[in-house]
Amino acid sequence: HIQAEVDRVSRNADHNFGACHVRRTDIITIQKKYGKTPPTDQDFFNFIEENKFAKVVLATDNKETQDTFKKKWGDKIILTTNITWNGSTRWPRRTTSIPKAVVDLFLCINSSKFMGTVCSSFSDFVEGYRKGLNVE
Repeated sequence: HIQAEVDRVSRNADHNFGACHVRRTDIITIQKKYGKTPPTDQDFFNFIEENKFAKVVLATDNKETQDTFKKKWGDKIILTTNITWNGSTRWPRRTTSIPKAVVDLFLCINSSKFMGTVCSSFSDFVEGYRKGLNVE
């Protein structure tokens, strides 16, 4: 069922879709610990504008982020789940289900271009997998 969902969303997205992994909750603590600066919403907006994607998969753990991106980009943004809360900055319980996170993971891997979040194992996995596939 996960592969079927990845295939369905990919077909509806356009073959040249982009993907963003915007991590906002407990990652902030990790980024501070390692002195890393997280990408801002504007950094992601610039990525979307520069690449002129028809559609962009938004993988995130934060309702506010979903709302911000949907308000700015409307139907250009593809969400696999509608998050109902913003999570926590201290080891939150999940804001998305594991199956939906796996769908997001493979949509990000299969995108034509990807932008992730520093210090995120999700983003690191996507980038490593894409490198292994020689996608980018």
